[in-house]
Amino acid sequence: MMEEETQGVELPEGRAKQYHRIQLRLSLSRFALSAGFLLGILFSGVSVSFRNAIQSLTLNAWFIVGGYGVVFYLLIELLFLPLSYYSGYVVEHRFRLSTQNRRAWLWEKGKGIGLSLLLGLLMLEIFYGIIRKYPQGWWLPIAGVFVFIFIILARLAPVVFLPIFFKLKKVEGEELRRRLEELAEQVGTKVRGIYQIDLSKKSKTVNAALAGWGKTRRLILSDTLPQNFTLEETEAVVAHELGHQVGYHTWKMMVLQTITMGLTLFLCERGLRRTIPLFPLQGVDDVAGLPLVMLIVSLLGLVFLPMVNAYSRRLEREADRFSLRSIKSPEFFISTMEKLAELNLADKSPHPVVEFLFYSHPPISKRIKAAERIVK
Repeated sequence: MMEEETQGVELPEGRAKQYHRIQLRLSLSRFALSAGFLLGILFSGVSVSFRNAIQSLTLNAWFIVGGYGVVFYLLIELLFLPLSYYSGYVVEHRFRLSTQNRRAWLWEKGKGIGLSLLLGLLMLEIFYGIIRKYPQGWWLPIAGVFVFIFIILARLAPVVFLPIFFKLKKVEGEELRRRLEELAEQVGTKVRGIYQIDLSKKSKTVNAALAGWGKTRRLILSDTLPQNFTLEETEAVVAHELGHQVGYHTWKMMVLQTITMGLTLFLCERGLRRTIPLFPLQGVDDVAGLPLVMLIVSLLGLVFLPMVNAYSRRLEREADRFSLRSIKSPEFFISTMEKLAELNLADKSPHPVVEFLFYSHPPISKRIKAAERIVK
């Protein structure tokens, strides 16, 4: 994506800032709408009335939770569909990032809703099943079970979930495959294959990841990566991902997220004890209190978000340093960052407050400056 030279046409950096301002406003609108919806059905008594309606059909606790969960989730999806469409389709096309037509976007959205519904119902049934069994101190076993599930899902992601949304095939180009295999071997990381996904059918953006663990660990590249980057630049991207593996960053983040999830559930339990008496709920195991649980968890998530993002940025800087040590020249890393900023329409220099609160990666400008210090 070349810079426009025509007078009066906005430069890519200005477009990037405009794009991120819009997405930030949409995210804040989504949070406000969600909070309003949860408060509305909670204080209006709609949540309790809906639970009563299901109880009139069955007294089985599992069916009550499942029935409530299905309708509750679909209502939320319906409520957010206009925002999702505007954010994921209209805005992406306005800024020339998406290559999907409307029908393809709706199909992908439908698949996402279906998968989220299945996984969400599983988590919801486990959540309330454990609460029914352990009405006191339920937060600890729930945290343990959820961590186990997240680890299993991470293992299954590249072989079960990713193929639902993308076509995977062996990475094209013998030279590229050879160099990436040598790079992985050089840093002592075993990769069970190098694959590419057909991201170009959906987006012009670029991505790469080392997904899965054990026998499912695979290096995944978007097909837009080799299309837009040289071999040396692709190596810089992959070296960064390998740096996460060598530094055990996935497991370190898992530990941090386990701690924050445990604290969130612990504080949620304490919060529910104080707030449940304010509503006509049958107890902490009453699924009609789900909106209250979500409100408490969402607020606590906002509290912990800056801390988690700060640690994530630290790990990303470590992975950048690993990449710089592993490639032939820091110049390749710098040119890679410049291209990533253009293709992904990244805001190179976000407002410090926005960076502190919402950025899980250091801004591109800081990553480039760090590499330039090595060049000098």
